[in-house]
Amino acid sequence: MKEELIRVAGASDGKLLKSIYLSVYKGNILGALFTNMQECQSLIDLLSGKEKFAAGRICYREERVTAGAAKELFLESCMLIESSNILIENMTVHENVHVIGNKKLEFFIRQSKSEAWLKRLFAQFNIRIPVNKQVKKLTHFEKMTVALIKAYALNKAIVLLKNITVFLTRSEMDGIMNLIRQLKGKGMSFVFFETYEDFPFEYMDTLLIIRDGRTVGAFRPDELDKRKVRAVFAEKKEDKALDSISMREFEVPRTGGVALRFCDVCTDALAHVSFEVRHGEIARLLYPDYRSYEHVIALLKGERQPRSGSIYLHRKEYGKRPRAGGAPGEIGFVEENPSRNMLFYEMSVLDNISLSMARKVTGMWMKKNYLKSIMSRVENIIGREMLDRPLLMLSPQELQKVIYCKWLLYAPSVVICLKPFSTVDVQTRHVTEQMIRLLAERGIAVLIVSSNRSELELMDGVSFSI
Repeated sequence: MKEELIRVAGASDGKLLKSIYLSVYKGNILGALFTNMQECQSLIDLLSGKEKFAAGRICYREERVTAGAAKELFLESCMLIESSNILIENMTVHENVHVIGNKKLEFFIRQSKSEAWLKRLFAQFNIRIPVNKQVKKLTHFEKMTVALIKAYALNKAIVLLKNITVFLTRSEMDGIMNLIRQLKGKGMSFVFFETYEDFPFEYMDTLLIIRDGRTVGAFRPDELDKRKVRAVFAEKKEDKALDSISMREFEVPRTGGVALRFCDVCTDALAHVSFEVRHGEIARLLYPDYRSYEHVIALLKGERQPRSGSIYLHRKEYGKRPRAGGAPGEIGFVEENPSRNMLFYEMSVLDNISLSMARKVTGMWMKKNYLKSIMSRVENIIGREMLDRPLLMLSPQELQKVIYCKWLLYAPSVVICLKPFSTVDVQTRHVTEQMIRLLAERGIAVLIVSSNRSELELMDGVSFSI
């Protein structure tokens, strides 16, 4: 009988989570599917020891413990690995594994030759990554590999994995799961937190479904009726107010013509890439690996130039010379995890929306009539009563509206959406779809970039692969 490391029964955080039931067994992989990403983050915070359970029965290694004791035990025995924050970029692989905050292991490493120790550890798992290589030069797959080995070196019993599939190709995911299977054999356990579209069902030993703060089911993959699960996660909860928005409030800048064109573009990672996106069109770009993704984005941001071939914006060649930040007014970006990377939480909703326009209109902040015009244009999307609120008071769906309203107002020729559905829950995903359609109705060319084919299929439009 397998040892039960963690059991949580009828637990809550006093906020979003109401009745959570889960068990983590030694040497097992548990998957947790949520319809709400805020609830997902709350459970991650609890299991990683960042927060404390407010109520419920908690057992650790088959002994009941208090919520306070559980917090300390989870902090010691669990490690969180997430796609946005894996390792320290400016340090080497060896330094990342060595600087681990574990005095016993640090003492052991100091007494031996630490680099030789790490090389032997890598050899044990057939890992061929130079230990003196800087992390920023590693691929995402290599970073994930090092992070998992670091968890093993730290003697962590449980690894929490959040959104790790976002940057991994299918073959890379198979490689990561091969390493995880080896670590399972060493007694380690894993808990996956992914969105439905990215969820690696086939690798799970047990799958939890959590909805409205409650565990509604626990299944083995072969017991799961995926059609019913898909129905739960594909349920449309669109914002009806967005469906009634008219673009008559906005001046449509251009229609019909080609906004962005790649013509036989080559770099060290790209081979003869050609595609075009027209004004008012939604296009989807599927990339095969993280290196090609980095090169495409660097080209679009003006941080890299093609080795051969050309890029055109409105028939004018673009990217002949690298320009930091891209072409102001021509290309806008919705970054990965935009609620974390694109918003200023100390500012109001109106200030966040208006920031992009300040680049266009000199002295805009002093022009009250201009600010009133902005308010009148976006009030049907966001609501006038929300414009003066701080962002911390907004839901994920409302934050998503703020992010896309910035470009709806600014009206660049092209908006590049980087993995727009990879870290959002079902409700936020539907709002994102609606906002992308509004951009297209505005006459803006929209390019969605992702490595996930199922994610790209959420939106209609032309598709390209590189």
